[in-house]
Amino acid sequence: MHMNKKEVSNAEIMEALGQFAQSVDKRFDSVENRLFKMDGRLDNLETDMVDVKAKVNKIYDVFDDHMRRIENILQENQVQKYQQDRLERWIFQLTDKMDIKLKYE
Repeated sequence: MHMNKKEVSNAEIMEALGQFAQSVDKRFDSVENRLFKMDGRLDNLETDMVDVKAKVNKIYDVFDDHMRRIENILQENQVQKYQQDRLERWIFQLTDKMDIKLKYE
């Protein structure tokens, strides 16, 4: 049904505007609730990221400790190799001086 401007009363216009305002309020409330939930999720995500960073730092600390131990072991192995080579040279020098033949088995 098509109405012209004269057929619409002020009360009808006000009622239509009131319904429109209520519709806008409902939509605004819905959007506001969604934003509030997203804000809460972001807060949780920030908290989770702090925990993740702390755990990653702990892993790096453990990794650094292991690397330090490995470096120490490698240095000790080099020193032991040097000492072993020196002792072997001395043994061969002694056996040469004493004219002793060593058997390798």
